[in-house]
Amino acid sequence: MLGGEAAASILSDGYLSPEQIQLLTPVPLSYRRDSLHLRPHPKGNFQLTSASWGENFTPSKRAIVLLSIAELMASQDDRNIETAGLLNDRYLQLKATTLFGN
Repeated sequence: MLGGEAAASILSDGYLSPEQIQLLTPVPLSYRRDSLHLRPHPKGNFQLTSASWGENFTPSKRAIVLLSIAELMASQDDRNIETAGLLNDRYLQLKATTLFGN
């Protein structure tokens, strides 16, 4: 599953062009890294991350949106925060005070 900016790009129909690509995987990182033939690169923009939910769980679209919004907000990047608001408006309709603390 894609996370963060990459997921937001898909969910926003390309509104956000991802600078960082995050892939969340429920299988062990070493196995996924080897199967994809990945090697670390000091200037790389791809991050392979363990999914906390394990192999037998598939997050709902709402969960994917919420996770993406959380990752965008955590980046403290203005363009990501703007996209988080767009995703909230499109998919969740949470009150801004609930989501953004305003």
